[in-house]
Amino acid sequence: MMSRVGIEVRVEVMPANVFFTRAGRREFGLFLIGFGTTAGDSFTGLSQVLHTFDLGRRLGALNRGRFSSPAVDALIAQAQGERNASLRETLLQRAARVGFRDEVGVIPLHFADNVWATRRGVQYRATTEESTLAHHARPE
Repeated sequence: MMSRVGIEVRVEVMPANVFFTRAGRREFGLFLIGFGTTAGDSFTGLSQVLHTFDLGRRLGALNRGRFSSPAVDALIAQAQGERNASLRETLLQRAARVGFRDEVGVIPLHFADNVWATRRGVQYRATTEESTLAHHARPE
């Protein structure tokens, strides 16, 4: 599909340990990877994927393309200190909008739709970390 829009690609499939080592050395011009978080909101993902790389503060560790935006960094910092959950989520949504859409720091190519099935009488509460956890199942 990339070649249809004039982008020449060569697909390389490799084990995760090889990929992450090479990605950490920024050896790829383009790569496809999935990312999930167990944090309950999008702070962890945004602070690692979109924040300017800052080894000392442990921010931007997964920002393999070294995207940098003072606006995104400021919104993430503001969200980090925010105790009001609704306001925190609003700030994180703004950071995502700026980083992904306005400044195109990362190009999202695919959004997975996760599906859980249960038997009649069982209700399952799916969460953002995409795991299947027994304590999220309840009788209806």
